[in-house]
Amino acid sequence: MLSKRVKRQDKIVLSLFLASVVFLASRPLFAEFYGAGFLGGTVASKVDIKETGPGVNIKISGAKVDSSVFGGFKFGYWIDGLPYVGLESSLDFFAADVPGQVSGPFILNPTDVSVTAWGFTLMGRVPVEVSKRYPGGRFHPYIGVGPGIFFVTGKRGGEDSDVAVGLQVLAGVKAFLVPNLALFFEYKYSAFTPEFDVAGGRKDKFEYGINAIVLGLAAHF
Repeated sequence: MLSKRVKRQDKIVLSLFLASVVFLASRPLFAEFYGAGFLGGTVASKVDIKETGPGVNIKISGAKVDSSVFGGFKFGYWIDGLPYVGLESSLDFFAADVPGQVSGPFILNPTDVSVTAWGFTLMGRVPVEVSKRYPGGRFHPYIGVGPGIFFVTGKRGGEDSDVAVGLQVLAGVKAFLVPNLALFFEYKYSAFTPEFDVAGGRKDKFEYGINAIVLGLAAHF
């Protein structure tokens, strides 16, 4: 039953991502389109855990989350008529495992958590060293904010999955090597709250705050 649920989630996230790509690909002719891949890691991330159920109401704040590889790819465009504004769609893959630990009077058992996040982001940038060769700027710092849909699977004894709507905030800087190819360095914050069923009719809610730093390569068209 669970494997069918996971496969169904994979189909949902793929459909959503493909729909976003089709939307971005149908951009007006005056837009500056780009595609990128990135790889990095999560750092110094925390989670608040709330367990509720028959006779149980416990909250643990600031539990440690293991660092993880963080990678993915994204597509987007900058609008020439509004050179400081763009839209971006991304697909991120990472783990958000909670190791065994002592938090106050509580002992936490380890939980393995895998995440696929689909995001749609409103972007802003500041072109620097604008020229005929680099009309969008040789360098540009940028920021972004938008919703994310997080497909989460947790394993602790048993296994359960959830889909959570959350928030993604990012900031970075892009440097062009040649007019159509750029390196970028980016920080991304992801906030999301999946809920898992556990034994005895209880539910565990994980309120994540994930920090990620990545390095990527982008092609502009």
